[in-house]
Amino acid sequence: KKNKPVIVITHSQKFYYEYKEKINFSKLIYLPFAANSAIFKYNNIIDKDIDLSFSGILKNSNKFTYQSNLRLEIMNNIFFTMGHIPIKKRNFYNKFKIFFNSIPRNHYEYYFSRLINKYKFLDIHDYSLVLKRSKSFLNTLSPWGIVSPRYYENFFSKSLIFSENSNYLREFNKNNHIVTFNNVNEFKD
Repeated sequence: KKNKPVIVITHSQKFYYEYKEKINFSKLIYLPFAANSAIFKYNNIIDKDIDLSFSGILKNSNKFTYQSNLRLEIMNNIFFTMGHIPIKKRNFYNKFKIFFNSIPRNHYEYYFSRLINKYKFLDIHDYSLVLKRSKSFLNTLSPWGIVSPRYYENFFSKSLIFSENSNYLREFNKNNHIVTFNNVNEFKD
C-alpha cells in the first residue's frame, strides 16, 4: 500500500479474494501456477501400475499456516506409523499399490526415514515418472489455499486427483478430473 505498485500479481486465490476490494490503488491479478507439459505429459508406453501416490511434506511446520492435518490423518489411516513415518499398510489398503513418499515433520524423523528407505528425494525425472505411473494422486491445498503446480502435473500425467474439497478448486474441476473429499472417511470411501 505504501509503495502503490501499478500491478500486484498473486498465485493465491485466498489472497486475491481477500484483498481484491482492499487494493484500489493498483490492478490485482490472480495468476495460477502451471506445469511443463514436456516433462509431465503421459506416455502410453508407461504402465499405470501405482494405484495411489503421494509425495511431499506432510504439513507445513510454520505455526501461522492455515493448512489442515488431512495429509497426516490420511497417512495414519493408510499406514501403521512410527511418528510421522509410514511403516506398513493397514489391511484395508493391502490390495492397493501405494507410493507414499512423505517428508516427516521433524529432523530426527526425516533422517531416520531416509535411513530406512521410507523417504527419498526425487529428482524431476523420477518424480515425473511416479506421476505418469500413478492412477491417482493425493493432493491437498497448501497453506493459504494455493493450488500447487502438482494439480497441473497430474492433469498432464493423466493421474486422477484426490483432493480435499475447497472453493479454490472450482475453476480447475470443470471436467470432474478431481475427486474431492472433506475428511478421512470420505477419502477412504
